[in-house]
Amino acid sequence: EVAVRRVGFESEDVSVATHCRLRQALKEHVPSSRVTLVATVGIVEELRSRKDQDEMVLLQRAIDISDEAFNTVTANIKAGETEISVGRRLEAAMRELGADGPSFDTIVGSGPNGALPHYLAGDRPIQEGEPVVIDMGAKYKGYCSDLTRTIILGTPDETFRRVYDVVLGAQLTAMATVQVGMTGSQADGLARKVIEQAGYGDNFG
Repeated sequence: EVAVRRVGFESEDVSVATHCRLRQALKEHVPSSRVTLVATVGIVEELRSRKDQDEMVLLQRAIDISDEAFNTVTANIKAGETEISVGRRLEAAMRELGADGPSFDTIVGSGPNGALPHYLAGDRPIQEGEPVVIDMGAKYKGYCSDLTRTIILGTPDETFRRVYDVVLGAQLTAMATVQVGMTGSQADGLARKVIEQAGYGDNFG
């Protein structure tokens, strides 16, 4: 017999069928008059939002794996290679470095495809002199990394340099000025303001 009086369940995630199974299991092991099922909201999410030192080590390893895979693969991308080929090589490199696999579908967007949010990787051959946006991450022992970087094959033109510097400036400004307690909207605004002041507000995706 289990000595329990109250059993919590995640009300936003537990289906009616699962709730019924839980209630039945409790009836079989504990007198029904002694157990109360309690709907909870946000308990697990709150616990998971703060990482302990062991979790931080796992997160850092996931980050290091994706960084190393990125550096290894992007060092030898050749013009004419397809986006999907690069994506597959990135995922294979992460696995070789110890990842369980990618933390999400790897995005490789070359040229105009780089401007499409949540684009994946297609058969488009990557061209010399065009930007390539790579969004990737590694899953390591259940913990996930996520990095997005833009590279260019060959020598960037002046337009690319100008836009890249604006976005980099927005990122660095936000990192230097974000504060504990800010909302996501406020943090976003720190970067967005820099881009708007540079005249690219309408292009902020």
